[in-house]
Amino acid sequence: MKKDITDRNDLLQLLTLFYNKLLTDKSISYLFTDIAKIDLPHHLDTLVDFWDSILFQKDVYRKNAMQPHLNLHQKSPLEKHHFQTWLKYF
Repeated sequence: MKKDITDRNDLLQLLTLFYNKLLTDKSISYLFTDIAKIDLPHHLDTLVDFWDSILFQKDVYRKNAMQPHLNLHQKSPLEKHHFQTWLKYF
């Protein structure tokens, strides 16, 4: 039985596992590594802040979540198959 996500540490664990799997899939990993050139540890902190705000109403994420995706789309179009792959791993 899987445990419910209850806190920031659970979010970090989940997102670390998720991105480690996602970044092995060449159909999408290039968006993160070659186009966005993310620094995964820094990106994970931002993602944990985002999900902590959404799931636990913590006032820790104060950025525009859409803007980085819009910027990425300008560099390399995000397509339906990218989202489907993202969902498959999530």
